Amino acid sequence: MSIYRAFSVAIFTVLLFVAGSRSVQAETPTLRVFTGSTAHWADLIVAIKKGFFTEQGLTVQPTFFTTGAAATESFLAGNGDVVLTCELASIGMWKRGSVVGISRQARLFDQEFLVVRGDIEKPSDLEGKIIATRYGSTVEYFLRKYLREEGVALDKLKIINLEPADTVIALDKGEIDGYTNYIPFPQLSLLATKSAKVLATSGKYIDENCIYSASKKAISEKKTSLVKFLKAIRKAQSYIPANMDEAVSISVAQFRGKPDDVRFLLEHMKFQLGYDRILRKNVEEVADFFDMGKIDWQNWFDPSVLAQAAPDLVEEK
Repeated sequence: MSIYRAFSVAIFTVLLFVAGSRSVQAETPTLRVFTGSTAHWADLIVAIKKGFFTEQGLTVQPTFFTTGAAATESFLAGNGDVVLTCELASIGMWKRGSVVGISRQARLFDQEFLVVRGDIEKPSDLEGKIIATRYGSTVEYFLRKYLREEGVALDKLKIINLEPADTVIALDKGEIDGYTNYIPFPQLSLLATKSAKVLATSGKYIDENCIYSASKKAISEKKTSLVKFLKAIRKAQSYIPANMDEAVSISVAQFRGKPDDVRFLLEHMKFQLGYDRILRKNVEEVADFFDMGKIDWQNWFDPSVLAQAAPDLVEEK
């Protein structure tokens, strides 16, 4: 074989290898997932770190936001495939028409805190005070439900909108008298602000579900990938309670926070994919509370993705 011919064969072989590599790479589907930035979303991170998405032949690109409500705002601009939020933010998206629910992610128990400072000792002490929350998030639902059940009229205090991290600073500076938020922010205030204390937690007032939703475009064009996504998430959700120490370490490395706080959070969550009566009841209660109208389950939720990934977790009406 001539030198020229040998060189040509070598070049041709390299080109075939590169083309083949690109072909394999191109065939690996990708999902863009929007979520919050606390350990509530540990199942997603565990699935990434333990290679459960890779096992499904799927690449997941996560984007983290300060809250699920903030993730919603970007998602509605058409920038993602899957978004993870709780009931209030989910309903707001579904009503817009371009997003549908595909599965519950988890049930949460006693996760939200009403933190106050100074001489506030009982619900009526909130009158005349400034209380912060994050509009469109479950912490707003908790605050308003607490005030209603404790007989405090909304016009008797001032409610303002703040991002979670800003509430800690504002409380310490005395710019607000209290706030509703979730772990780890209340714990930070208890350390940073001498007079800070917990007035109430959410367990007595609300039941909470976090929900995976997908764009209708993703449902149409990437349904197989969505099924693989939920299969990997289910594996991660089984892995977490059986390997809690590792799950805490993975979550702390990703989201920061104190290990004890992260452990408390994970132990007060029930990671549980599903479409069932409990989910529907809780979502409908939120919609009723905020006068958002009747939930159109037929058009706002597509359980067919979950039915392919985990048929045993779908409970039709």
